[in-house]
Amino acid sequence: VERDLNADQLIYASIARGANAGGFNAGATLEEDQTFDEETNWTYEFGAKNYWPEYGFTFNGAVFYIDWSDVQINRADPAAPDPQNAPSIVSNLGNVTVYGFEIDALWQATDNLAFAATLSHSNAKYDDDSIDNRFTRGAQCDDIVCNSNGDVGGNEVERTPPTQFSVGSQWE
Repeated sequence: VERDLNADQLIYASIARGANAGGFNAGATLEEDQTFDEETNWTYEFGAKNYWPEYGFTFNGAVFYIDWSDVQINRADPAAPDPQNAPSIVSNLGNVTVYGFEIDALWQATDNLAFAATLSHSNAKYDDDSIDNRFTRGAQCDDIVCNSNGDVGGNEVERTPPTQFSVGSQWE
């Protein structure tokens, strides 16, 4: 939904559901690893979009919350006889909660010169009882650096930096 405050400003809210189908691991050794469940998420967002034509300035912002269930990961088949040559299978790791904000701005300083900036911050963590089976085989974890039982609950989601920003300019 959106509400236009005037011709150059609006506020909006959205609710969206995403899904990634479950499936089969035909080459999995154990019966319980031969299938994996659907991955889903519910995303809630509230934001504003603003433009001030007299200044050539645009400013947008949003806050969001994501409830992500049955996250799918690729991992080596834990029951393969040779861990070094184990086939890759898909598994469900657990759940993730993400919340944060995003802002972006653009200033058209002249007809030819523009400046832009973005900033986002998010908190993306595995929920309690999320088990990452990639860490349960062999000597990868020693209960000091990571849990040998694969429990990643409370940890940040990998490859998801909490803060990201960019700045730039353009001459046209």
